[in-house]
Amino acid sequence: MALISDAQYIRSTDNGATFGNVVNLSNYSGSSVNPQIAVSQNNVYAVWTNNFQEKYGQVFLTRSTDNGATFGDIVNLSNYSGSSVNPQIAVSQNNVYAVWTNNVTGNEDIFFKKDVSNNNNCIPSNTANRSDDLDNSKTVGEVKSLKAKNIAIVEDTFTQAAYDKSFYMFYEIYYPYIKNTDTPSNFTKYTDLLSSRLTENSKNSSGTRQIVNHLKWLTPKSTIDVLGDEDVHNGSSLFRANGTNVYDVIMLDHLEYVSQQEYDNLKRFVANGGILMLLAGNMFYAEVEYDQNTDTIRLVNGHDFAFNGKTAGKGDRERWERETSEWVGSNYKCCFSDEFIFRNDPFGITHVEEQAITNPKAKILLDYNATINKPDPGKFVIATYELEYKKGKVITLGLYTVNKLFENERFLRFFDSLLFQYALGDLGKNQ
Repeated sequence: MALISDAQYIRSTDNGATFGNVVNLSNYSGSSVNPQIAVSQNNVYAVWTNNFQEKYGQVFLTRSTDNGATFGDIVNLSNYSGSSVNPQIAVSQNNVYAVWTNNVTGNEDIFFKKDVSNNNNCIPSNTANRSDDLDNSKTVGEVKSLKAKNIAIVEDTFTQAAYDKSFYMFYEIYYPYIKNTDTPSNFTKYTDLLSSRLTENSKNSSGTRQIVNHLKWLTPKSTIDVLGDEDVHNGSSLFRANGTNVYDVIMLDHLEYVSQQEYDNLKRFVANGGILMLLAGNMFYAEVEYDQNTDTIRLVNGHDFAFNGKTAGKGDRERWERETSEWVGSNYKCCFSDEFIFRNDPFGITHVEEQAITNPKAKILLDYNATINKPDPGKFVIATYELEYKKGKVITLGLYTVNKLFENERFLRFFDSLLFQYALGDLGKNQ
């Protein structure tokens, strides 16, 4: 069990002959280490690393304006953006400077913050720079204050139903036939497998609970709801009566199967100014029809099959391939059986299902430098990226992260940095 440590301070007013009482600056809030101190006239400044929950280091500061007799409020300089450690502080007249090490990019970068208020009040300014090998003053964005947001996580309830002794039993039977273009492909036998009832408790998977618990810790003032595909299909959960978004941020589980209404509603959410985060690969691969009265789905088109309710035949591989590329920015990179190699692997990636960038406007945030172990793998990019669409933005992890990477500390730091950069600051407000 780790010991709790505190940043403590003591003062002498007689040139060090005697000292007063010990003051606990960090106030017993977790494990506080690496304290530093700076003095300017009557002002005394102290910074330290607070390693609460034993894995998310943050840089805190407090100030005294009466020669160190008393100290004011504690300020989080790093504002929960990744893990921040090893702070240093300096003061010159009315300017206060702080630097620390932060790993939001997956590297160990140096962040800088200056108080520009000209009154030494140490309210965090809105500039932060990091050093890197190319430019030691490259701006990487604001260090944002934490804001309460409305966040929804969408469980893949339609996809779970498709996998529940249903669609894939039909696929296994008929894949050999549709691959042979000379074979008629109007199938009527076993088509009952192309309809399936939604499974019970499908909104309470271990992966979703893991994400919800993490978000509740990360942004405790935010509202966090868990929705199913059926809720997004309906649309009333996403939009107010005046047409604006209910949520600031929507995170998607493995939404391989979606209805046309659900697809359109998610696209509308982004167009309205929402932030959509894709947490998995193989997204929007096939279309289903949802019957709210019976709580069942039926395959319409995708995954190489099409079904009109009576006969099934050859269909599209990916239902909205071109449209998805335009507003999401990537498509499913087949196939599960391929041996993928990730030459940039900061998180210990396991190949499951990934998205390959297909829109040149996508802004790459972290390229995993992927290839396939075969003679002619072709050129493709699997990356975490952002893509602006109308008033909103799509952030795609590119990897299958649910139940895979949310126990990886380094990935969590990267994930948190994405949230604070794009979702929990001033960006991502509803329009």
